[in-house]
Amino acid sequence: MDEGHQYTRRYEEHIYQQVQLSSIEQVSRVEGLSFDRIQGIFKHQYAQKKTLDGRELNGSELMKSASVKGTRTLPQLSGTLKPGS
Repeated sequence: MDEGHQYTRRYEEHIYQQVQLSSIEQVSRVEGLSFDRIQGIFKHQYAQKKTLDGRELNGSELMKSASVKGTRTLPQLSGTLKPGS
């Protein structure tokens, strides 16, 4: 877990990927977290990836990837984990 963050890096990466596939609103409902919390995780992961990739992307690309892309139902992460893994 990164210092100062409540969630593991893997969970934040999961949230980032799910937002890219759907929307902040949808992920918020599925994961049971507030819109602001999901948006904060998404922005943090975006900044991490931008830094790692060495790319400078504008803010519209960030929000474009976070916009509504459909309403398909996403499984809650805790429902997909196997006990003892």
